[in-house]
Amino acid sequence: MGIPFRASEASADGLAAFLRVIPFPEGTGYDGALFVMSGNGEPVEFCFSSVETPRTALWRKKDLVRRAAVELARSLMNACRSSPVLVLARAEEVGPDVLSGALELSIPVCRVARALDLSTAAPDEHEEIPAGDGLHLFWSVEPPGHGEATRRLIDGLLTSGLLAEPFDRAEAGLREVRSVETQQG
Repeated sequence: MGIPFRASEASADGLAAFLRVIPFPEGTGYDGALFVMSGNGEPVEFCFSSVETPRTALWRKKDLVRRAAVELARSLMNACRSSPVLVLARAEEVGPDVLSGALELSIPVCRVARALDLSTAAPDEHEEIPAGDGLHLFWSVEPPGHGEATRRLIDGLLTSGLLAEPFDRAEAGLREVRSVETQQG
């Protein structure tokens, strides 16, 4: 679903994509959203999809969640028309093996966790704890270095309070899409 206007000026440091994987309330599948925005918080693109999951004792819960997250991420990345330089995902929704293992993206991937979450870094992830924001960042590759465009983008998002908030906007976008579908259906 396209945004009905273009961002006035894209960030010189690139675009950030925020991935959400949210279980259906009734437990029969997952909604996925990919919200792409500029470094100053302007929406650029919103993609969404859903996947139904089987109700069977043959699947372990963690395997089912992982498979759903992989399928949604793959679908959303293929549908995305913009070119983000960074993908961020909520650590409690997307495991470390989804974006860096199953999909092998060519851009940096970072899972974001609040300090009180139970999420921890996987052995092949690089943890970063930015000062004063209460977030933990789990990078699939070495964190970007000083002076790199991705570092400037991350630092700008942190300074503006836009490293965690866009996840809420992505969920709000999903709710809006679902309410429109319900009204039309």
